[in-house]
Amino acid sequence: MARYNVDDRIRYSTSTKRHLVQDIIIELTDTTIITRNDTIPYHHIRLIDVRAKQDAGITMRSIASYMIAAAVLLPVIDLINVTAIQKESYDFNENLGYTSLALASAGALILVLDKPYQKMGRKKIVRIVDYKSTLYKRPALIQQDPLLNPLKN
Repeated sequence: MARYNVDDRIRYSTSTKRHLVQDIIIELTDTTIITRNDTIPYHHIRLIDVRAKQDAGITMRSIASYMIAAAVLLPVIDLINVTAIQKESYDFNENLGYTSLALASAGALILVLDKPYQKMGRKKIVRIVDYKSTLYKRPALIQQDPLLNPLKN
């Protein structure tokens, strides 16, 4: 989920992923995003680039970065362990090389396949967060609780 406010930069596309437009949000209305150069209805947005608006937490991109870092650090840590701590001569272990190669290639594959934008569709839509908006969906408490609606018996 990405949240945008006034004065935020937004990268969006109304057609294909090859034509992402970057602009600054001037105003958010019930049905449109007004930017410096254009007024975009919510239902025309096809893609939103969310790289700069990612929530903090564990993402596939962060896991891939940690995998690549582990692939680089694993042989270095093994070298330090064998030479400095165990005081033995270092002999490169073939299995350690395979493990490092597997970690690096899996991390690189995740970085290549993980898309930095979200495609809008049936399950991912642009929603209005302004609680005062007439289009904001509120839970129907009166219909759910018979004590709040005495006319319905």
